[in-house]
Amino acid sequence: MNTLHTVRYGQDREIQFSLNDDCDLTQCRASGNALADPSAAVTAALESPEGFPPFSSACVPGDQVVIAVDDHVPCAVDVVNGAVRALKSGPAGGEIQIRVLCASQDTATRIAERLQLDTIAHDPDNRKELTYLAASKEGLPIYFNRLLHEADVVVPIGAAQPLASLGHHSASGGLYPAFADSAARGRFQAARDADGEAGWKQRHDEASEAAWLLGVQFAVQVVAGPDDTAMHVVAGDTESVARKSQPLCEQAWCFEPATSAPLVIAAIDGEAVQTWDHFARALHTARRIADEDADIVLCTTLAVPPGPALRQLASDLVDDELERELRRRHTPDVLAAQLLFETLPTAHVHLISDLDPNVVEELGMTPLEPGDLERIASRHGRCLMLPSAHRAAVRWLQATDAPSA
Repeated sequence: MNTLHTVRYGQDREIQFSLNDDCDLTQCRASGNALADPSAAVTAALESPEGFPPFSSACVPGDQVVIAVDDHVPCAVDVVNGAVRALKSGPAGGEIQIRVLCASQDTATRIAERLQLDTIAHDPDNRKELTYLAASKEGLPIYFNRLLHEADVVVPIGAAQPLASLGHHSASGGLYPAFADSAARGRFQAARDADGEAGWKQRHDEASEAAWLLGVQFAVQVVAGPDDTAMHVVAGDTESVARKSQPLCEQAWCFEPATSAPLVIAAIDGEAVQTWDHFARALHTARRIADEDADIVLCTTLAVPPGPALRQLASDLVDDELERELRRRHTPDVLAAQLLFETLPTAHVHLISDLDPNVVEELGMTPLEPGDLERIASRHGRCLMLPSAHRAAVRWLQATDAPSA
């Protein structure tokens, strides 16, 4: 007997494939329910924040307010709409100027088109848009987007992430390095490899220090749900928000599989998250639960051409040279390039995407059509499926259960 299974990915796309009932298939789904009205939840959180009076009372007539939206925030349009409604509901609501600063051009475009707000995309390489704030305790220069430095009120909105996820940052990470310069972003990327947990703690401290120097001790954290939805919204002083949102995020997105599998199917769902950064997050989680020599199938609608770091994978550099070249790069696609470089010797990575198949092959992956998934799946007796793999993280029940990769 065969059973029909469904993988949802992208914006309203799905693949149906059948597996023999003898196949051991486990789905690692998010635990919890999506909010019926995320916009209203944001408004409510800002009206009753943790450790703060209603946020609308923080504004006075003439204030310049900047809503800073990190790239990982789910249903960003609804979330920003809820924040604007909360700000406008206060006594100075009709006499404040609200601008939205986004970590990416794609998010900025969607918010500008749908909400008709003054929206700007952050460019970490444009020195004219950056301002020097101070030197950190390590003596490192801290640069922020000029709009944040000049604002009277800043509302930072970020996405809570599991502790074991790729690039996990503190509640202050929605500000820094999201709206810092390229050098700061590079330090956070390098921390993944250099010093392990100690390196990340150092960067967490840097993010908290930068936010404190900017004078921002307030945060909004959104716990994502599946399919680009939101489960929880927490607002208030940064420490209280972290204490409350982190357990909610761990409960929703941290999985404890009993063992690894020879086949991992990892989907990236939602329209706004089809980026190489989210590809890297999905691959990071998928490879942690994959056997050696496993098939990893990434289901995406990725259409963004590979950046300079990924293009290095198609170069003639030998492994040692390529590894050094990737470590020195600070481009947005470097994490994806590093993870592919590390994964391809131990697993077969297949990609369903909107990219040219030749481009996928040049990166060392196998391009797949949606109809090919059943053929791949039929080879294996055990499969782990990761819906919303870019949000997920793995915590092994026992250290000895974890694969060597």
